[in-house]
Parts: sequence; structure tokens; C-alpha cells
Amino acid sequence: MSRWLEKNAQWVGKGFFTGNLYDLGEYPAAVFDPNIPRKVFGEIWKLINYEQTIAKIDHYEGTNDSPPQYVRQLISITTSNHQTLLCWVYLYAQSPENLPLILHGNYRRWIEE
Repeated sequence: MSRWLEKNAQWVGKGFFTGNLYDLGEYPAAVFDPNIPRKVFGEIWKLINYEQTIAKIDHYEGTNDSPPQYVRQLISITTSNHQTLLCWVYLYAQSPENLPLILHGNYRRWIEE
């Protein structure tokens, strides 16, 4: 999916939002929470052929599953150069109870450790 995304989206940069990040084993689970100081770090991409591309990503992320694993939500993201962008983010739609919390909020760093 990451290779497909590179061909169907334009890299914008890195960013973060406040919340918690959990480890599901093979991939992360982000939960937005504007009331906590922790940050979830990720990448910002601008989609090419938006309608077609977002539909494929929604399917990949399981937003139409019953129950959905993720929901797509529009939230404010702070970029690495301190600008604010309104972005679609895939947030975990299940209970994160008993999942390992990634305190530093960076999944790439977590898997490298």
C-alpha cells in the first residue's frame, strides 16, 4: 500500500496531533485526544485523483467493515514547520484497552527499537 500511495499522492511533510498511539502488532492505532499532552507523529500526503484514491484507502483501512477498525476524521495537524493544516486522519475505532501504548508517539521509531 505504501508503494501505491507514493504513486497516487504527493508528499507534503511530517506532522503531529495530540492523542495516543498504540501497537496492534503489525501496524499502529492512533486515538485523537485534544486534552492530553502526548503527540502522535505521522506523514502528510496530498492525494491525486482524490475521490478514487480516498475510496481505495478507506477500503484498505477498513472504514466500511462492521464494526470498522478505523474511522476517517478531519482534524488539525501541526506540521514540522509549525503550520496548522486540516487533514483527514485514520483513527482507531475500537477500544485500545490492553494495547501497548507507544509513549513517544512515533510508530517508525517504535518498530526500529
